[in-house]
Amino acid sequence: PVALFPANELGFHDVFGNVWQWTEDHFNGLCNDTHWLYDDFSTPCYDGRHNIILGGSWISTGDEASRFARFAFRRHFLQHAGFRLARTAEAAGHIQLPTRIVDTPVYMLSVGEKPLCLPQDKLLRTLVPSTNIHYHFESANALKGILELEFGYRKSFPVQVADLCRDLVKNNGIAPRSGLWIGAGSGRGPLIMSKSFNQVLACDVVARFLETAMYIQKGNDVTVISADGKVTTAALDKGVKPDKVLFKQFTWLPNEIGVEFDLTVLTFLERTQQPKAWLLRLAEVTQKGGLVVVASKSGRWNAETLGMTLIQKGLSCIETAQVPFEESSKTELATITVWKHGQE
Repeated sequence: PVALFPANELGFHDVFGNVWQWTEDHFNGLCNDTHWLYDDFSTPCYDGRHNIILGGSWISTGDEASRFARFAFRRHFLQHAGFRLARTAEAAGHIQLPTRIVDTPVYMLSVGEKPLCLPQDKLLRTLVPSTNIHYHFESANALKGILELEFGYRKSFPVQVADLCRDLVKNNGIAPRSGLWIGAGSGRGPLIMSKSFNQVLACDVVARFLETAMYIQKGNDVTVISADGKVTTAALDKGVKPDKVLFKQFTWLPNEIGVEFDLTVLTFLERTQQPKAWLLRLAEVTQKGGLVVVASKSGRWNAETLGMTLIQKGLSCIETAQVPFEESSKTELATITVWKHGQE
């Protein structure tokens, strides 16, 4: 415990403990030269930026585990953590431990949602939402909402984007061998894309969306009823080829997907945590001479805002358009930019 030993003259208990102790002294050589008592790696530390740390730590090994050890580190290295034990003066049975709990439900693909199993009577709980915005789309209400938006209208947002992609590859003389759809949602867009592409990889960060997309892919219907009584049935569109679509959950695009896509579509910038991380990967996964399509419902992601990131990666904007789509019983406009990746 912290108070196991008497306090020093300033009232501090256990000032040594089990972590390295930082000093104000710089690490320095003897007579500005190396010395046989110094380890070889000490020489680069004579720069005025390395301070002495003393005493080893609970996690150190070898000669650095000794309480007589000393070492040199730059001052911004703060990784030397240790343990302090405190013993309460109260009876253990009457203590409520203050606990900060993230109450945003997390849904895992093929596993579902697991509720918290913590003792209520022994915790003084503070409930906070997750700072990861992806988790806020893992609710049943979010799934219901995206099913209504994607399948509730004949010319919904993903339908219009998929139709545009079909025309783009045809008009630009691009072989529709493989397509990548980033932001698959409940799957309608990538499934329609299978009409004109040999293979489609569809990814999203939201497990609940993807699980439903794969359920629909197998030929099942999903029916949802909105607050105003509107019934929406999500089902496969005519002519789609579901066996050509592969759904994957990605929190970013891994290197394993390769550089093989003739056309890459990005549709979920408005609901992702780090938009730039996805934008930086677009050129890297699209073949030279291939197309990148970025669709923005809000209009925020236009040629100007995207250009700062995409142009430096070798993409050039060849087309911009305001594409109408149906949503909430009215027609909206999506900003769509088309980018070409270098030359073949």
